[in-house]
Amino acid sequence: SFHSGYFDDYIFKPINEHDNDERIRIFINLTTFVDCLLLFGSSLETTAGTITYNSDDALLKLSLEDSGILTTCDISTLYMDNNEDIGYELFSAFLSSNELCQVILKSEILKEAMHDLSDVYGATTVAIEITKNPENLTFMTVGTMGECEIEFPRLSDLFVSFRCDKSSKWTYPLTSLQLGMKALNISKETFIRMNEEGVICIQHQIETNRGHEIYIDYLMVSDVVNENIYDDNHYEDNDDDQ
Repeated sequence: SFHSGYFDDYIFKPINEHDNDERIRIFINLTTFVDCLLLFGSSLETTAGTITYNSDDALLKLSLEDSGILTTCDISTLYMDNNEDIGYELFSAFLSSNELCQVILKSEILKEAMHDLSDVYGATTVAIEITKNPENLTFMTVGTMGECEIEFPRLSDLFVSFRCDKSSKWTYPLTSLQLGMKALNISKETFIRMNEEGVICIQHQIETNRGHEIYIDYLMVSDVVNENIYDDNHYEDNDDDQ
């Protein structure tokens, strides 16, 4: 989300002048939107961009001016009823279950860990475990030629905060996790939360050149449907059995 203060100029007019709703929600094809942004290039020091939407033609218009050259893209918006609002349903599903643990950590070190996990040949899934006793965050993956386990103790400099009400471990597709971690290249901190249904919410904090903070959220469900929550004596019980 972007606060209006991030922009040089921000104008909002309700579709209906008698409507008190201060938000307009539109849907667009993500691939088309990304392709349009790629047309703008990566050098933005001398450019000025605008985003406009008019309900009369239902077009989201992107424009970029650089040294007198103007590039414009008109993107047709999509109609989606409430039943198709998947993103909202995922957030609702996450909030409807008890949150078991949350950690805030430095993105740079997490990016290095993701590189190591991605380098495991043949790996398709990643297990994420957050434990209360001892307080650790662990990533594990197994491939055809080897395996990788990365453990971050609570006392390391990696964490900004660490809270775990109950230890849990869930498995996620590696490709999906990689998509959720793409913002690590530009983010400052990453906020990870897991609930008792195995839904994980990954939020990246990004600081703009103007000193503003923006956030990118990514939600993902576990690909294993089973109970992965255990009590605080999990490790002690295992030691006694041995």
